[in-house]
Amino acid sequence: MSALLDQAVKACLRSGEYSLPLLPESTGRLLELLQSTGVDFGEVEQLVSCEAALAARVLRVANSTALRGSREVSSIREAITRLGTRQVTRIALSEQVASVFNVPGFEDLARANWWDARMSSLYASAVAGEVGADTDTAFVCGLLHAVGRPIVLQTVVQIAGLLNEPQPRAAVQGWVEAWYADVGLSLVKSWGLPEVVQAAIQHHKRPEAAEAHATMCAITALSGMLTRSSPPSEAALTRLAEHPVCQSLDISAERLIELVDPTLSGLLAA
Repeated sequence: MSALLDQAVKACLRSGEYSLPLLPESTGRLLELLQSTGVDFGEVEQLVSCEAALAARVLRVANSTALRGSREVSSIREAITRLGTRQVTRIALSEQVASVFNVPGFEDLARANWWDARMSSLYASAVAGEVGADTDTAFVCGLLHAVGRPIVLQTVVQIAGLLNEPQPRAAVQGWVEAWYADVGLSLVKSWGLPEVVQAAIQHHKRPEAAEAHATMCAITALSGMLTRSSPPSEAALTRLAEHPVCQSLDISAERLIELVDPTLSGLLAA
């Protein structure tokens, strides 16, 4: 890695002069639905039915081994009835956010980052349910806590291309780890997302530093830890229960073990 590339990448990330994707109108509406007290069945059906890829995804999840009932469902209406409007809204939101994680040239890292984001969203929701926090907010925080990763990747690709420089994998990963939280925070601020989501992105690495929304920051931190050890063994969960984040949430090893659902990865693969 050349000093020129390192300086150019850091200068760009430090200055904030990188491209941020716009929030699609339908994604904004899905976020609004998750924050509302009730989700309208007809609106969810219409949103899902308008996009073939999303409709196919919802049907696959509804017919997955983990959820499949006595018969296969073949319509969006039946799938929503089986899964519930809030669950389908979460699936739709995940599919909408997927486009942010698409980075040509680093497809393997992009796929891994996207898998981690989706798994973190499921773990965050489950942990929130255990500690009495809002599960939908936790889902969004888990999904978006590392949304800065693909933006850093894309920035590196663009700068390296302009300078005609190679992109060493180790250096790229170092830049991503160092900057993704700052870049992700800039993104969700530009999208106008709630302060609790901003706090989770900013403080999930050190939730003890959060002055507000400390519980949600801790939930997001724990969801990331569970994802990185996925599928976590009983021994790993026992060790994790000793972490200050688990202690702040008052989650014991026994509760962690009960919390981890082995079917979650199956739902993601559907």
